[in-house]
Amino acid sequence: MVEQKLTESSAFSIFRQFVQKKSGFHLNPSPFLEDRLLLYLRLQSCESLEQANQRLRSGDLDIQVFLDSLLINESEFFRNPDRFKELKQRILPRFFTGCGQVRIWSAGCSFGAEAYSLMILIAKMNRLHQARLWATDLDKQTLEQAKEAVFSESVLKNVSKSDLNYYFELQPGVSHGSKYALKAPWAQRVDFAYHDLLRDPYPESNHLIVCRNVMIYFDKASKYQVYQKFWRSLKPGGVLFIGGAEQLLDIQSLGFESLSPYFLLKPESQS
Repeated sequence: MVEQKLTESSAFSIFRQFVQKKSGFHLNPSPFLEDRLLLYLRLQSCESLEQANQRLRSGDLDIQVFLDSLLINESEFFRNPDRFKELKQRILPRFFTGCGQVRIWSAGCSFGAEAYSLMILIAKMNRLHQARLWATDLDKQTLEQAKEAVFSESVLKNVSKSDLNYYFELQPGVSHGSKYALKAPWAQRVDFAYHDLLRDPYPESNHLIVCRNVMIYFDKASKYQVYQKFWRSLKPGGVLFIGGAEQLLDIQSLGFESLSPYFLLKPESQS
């Protein structure tokens, strides 16, 4: 293995172009990507990125296998419960003051746990009739899984027993407690779609955008690009809900105000 960083090698430029051409996925250099590339090469018994390039071009390696190794689709319902509590108590009530539609976007939704958590939270506020929820991701296979809305018990560990019985149903033909399906009337309240945060147009006039632990795939310049697009995608007074990987030190330069470490406000006076 060459001593220089993989993402600084000429082989990475070739690899990056090949991946983008075949999948549309942008590989932006970052410490996270470096670690994932090293892991992928070890798992595929490749001694170098040049060898991986050769095997990808010959068809010996499947590009989707690489993308699956890169896209870590780990999530659970109501991940970090304290933040969902803050969302319910401090953030969402500011949007549900009238009778108009509230537009909510879960960006980088993985297999849907986060988007469906938002739906349940709003349903329990008796405001689901006002909400328009959509969720997007770059991984098409994961989006199909999200639409199926079937989850293991471990993913539902933060869901109360009463909510589990009300919103979900145990899947037949499996051992007790192993798989639960979100009941159709609830699952249908979230629209899922493919979306590339670096390439595709952003939906407009959002009241709330949720993007948590997605920026690990992006370098600093790409993070700023995405933040700027999120800012334009929000209505004045809208809020961006972020995770630890999304935090930047100079959010004021992007036009946001901090409501708390994980909630950023686009002020009413800005458009």
